[in-house]
Amino acid sequence: MPVIKLLIKLNVSPNLLTVMGLFFVFVPAYFYLKGYFKLAGIFYILFSLFDTLDGELAREKGIQNPFGAFLDSSLDRIQEGVIFGALIYFFRENQVLLFLLYFSFLFSFLISYSRARAEGLGKTVKTGPMDRSLRILFISFFSLFGKKIFSYSIYVFFILVFYTFLLRTYNVYKIFKKGSNP
Repeated sequence: MPVIKLLIKLNVSPNLLTVMGLFFVFVPAYFYLKGYFKLAGIFYILFSLFDTLDGELAREKGIQNPFGAFLDSSLDRIQEGVIFGALIYFFRENQVLLFLLYFSFLFSFLISYSRARAEGLGKTVKTGPMDRSLRILFISFFSLFGKKIFSYSIYVFFILVFYTFLLRTYNVYKIFKKGSNP
């Protein structure tokens, strides 16, 4: 709350924080490209705070609006793409990790898409262990242990994002089959 109050006092726009988060994601992406996973992990988790501050700031200022939510969601996808792009490039020589990272990226997008699509149909689906904040935390945390541990963690990450996507898909199926939220 002290940070939010300071941002309100400085008259910072939530959309400005959202856009700043997009630019700042290039810092950890650069470190991933160069193989400095520990630094990448630190900066990724640090700069991901913008992702939480923008929504909280909008709520506190009473200026939540559909465009702000749209902008935030859209730039979140770009940020995720930048990070996965850097990781895919770094591990391009390892065919197994390349495969796992590419499909982890795909299922990460599909997790967010399935939630948004269900909401567009008037339903709420937030099931599964790997929402956006946990995906960021997972990647950041395992980056702190260096490239080798990180590369092993991608196997678990892939399983978790795939499972989350399947679970959300199944829950949407149940919703429309039964006509109620799970």
